[in-house]
Amino acid sequence: MHIDDHIENFDDFVHDLMIAGRKSRTRKPRYSRVQALLLSWHLEDEQDDDDVTKMNKMIEDEVLAVQGLFQDKLNFSVERVSFPIVDEKSKKPVYSHNKLLGKINDFVDDVDQYKDKDTLLVIYYNGHGSYRDDSCYWHP
Repeated sequence: MHIDDHIENFDDFVHDLMIAGRKSRTRKPRYSRVQALLLSWHLEDEQDDDDVTKMNKMIEDEVLAVQGLFQDKLNFSVERVSFPIVDEKSKKPVYSHNKLLGKINDFVDDVDQYKDKDTLLVIYYNGHGSYRDDSCYWHP
């Protein structure tokens, strides 16, 4: 998976987003600030596996591209969090779904505690999701 798998031409996407941003600045801004939370997963690479290394690099490149767009071009405040898929000590698979949901709740609560209704929250998730038994799940 790579950013090109999701967006046909990232440069065109950035260009269109910048045009939309300029048009929106001609009016009074709806939000006094924008905070973005970038969420991703990372794989443990115990055996220097080329596939794992490539996957981690693709994930990192995609998240860095989005982070650069948000911070450098759009002046968003950005926080990045990467969740492990394997516990570093036990080397056993970790199901970090609850940690991910907890981070999202903390992110939203941080703004709620200040009663700042003029803040736009953006959550970027680099992963997959599923829906079963009337529940949504986030996973690598």
